[in-house]
Amino acid sequence: MWKKGFWLIVIAIASILVVSLVPGSMPGGASWALLATLIVSLAITAFFWRFEKSTNSSLEVALIATMAALAAVSRVPFAIISGLQPTTFIVMITGYVFGAQTGFVVGAVAGLVSNFFLGQGPWTPWQMFAWGMC
Repeated sequence: MWKKGFWLIVIAIASILVVSLVPGSMPGGASWALLATLIVSLAITAFFWRFEKSTNSSLEVALIATMAALAAVSRVPFAIISGLQPTTFIVMITGYVFGAQTGFVVGAVAGLVSNFFLGQGPWTPWQMFAWGMC
């Protein structure tokens, strides 16, 4: 069921976590922010890699692209209103109706695309991961 490459990513994440939890073992005094960003980036890569290896029809890919575009575009006009995020609703409904894998991809892509309009930054992987996990 699970491919060998996915397990390699899971083992890499687990080994990073084990190394980071042992006191005083951070190699070269690396920062926790860098380590956390690395873990989030590996998790996003694992989800996208799993999606790429699954068999998806062109209809499903078009649906995912449409939902991600709708979620990204709905974020832009409401960015100035704090606490109002139609993107989260669209991602959650997509995940509920079409499944967790599709919901994660829609959330991650929506976060990336909407930041093309609102500004990319070090927060982008975190937004992608958070909306994907919604």
